[in-house]
Amino acid sequence: MEPPMMPPKRDESLITHTVVTTILHGLCLAGLFVVLVVRVPKFHEIFKSLGTELPTITVVVLNISVWCTRYALLVFPGLGLVLAGYAVVYYFARKNCRPVWHILWSGACYALFLLAVMLITQAMFLPLFQLMNAVESK
Repeated sequence: MEPPMMPPKRDESLITHTVVTTILHGLCLAGLFVVLVVRVPKFHEIFKSLGTELPTITVVVLNISVWCTRYALLVFPGLGLVLAGYAVVYYFARKNCRPVWHILWSGACYALFLLAVMLITQAMFLPLFQLMNAVESK
């Protein structure tokens, strides 16, 4: 008697993993966008009232925030297209490559999001620290 044939392996698990990973990365991007559109402009108002020269990193983050606020209606569809392309590439990479590559890729994406948040935080608080040092030295 022959052993029963196993049904062919379906890609449901792979598709589910790709969708979940894409959603998580999309939430990270959306959170970063919300920080740039909602929180950073409030710091911009504070810095304007101080009237001091801002560090370069702060000026760059403020300019990115202004751009994201101005073109918000274009950024969201753009993020959707980027995430759709990401999902396709991630699916085929996960299907055809060793598992270590998609783990490294996801880790690199999360590390990049974390680095962006840390950079924005540093850029927003650096002028405040400079102001505190100036007040202490007087």
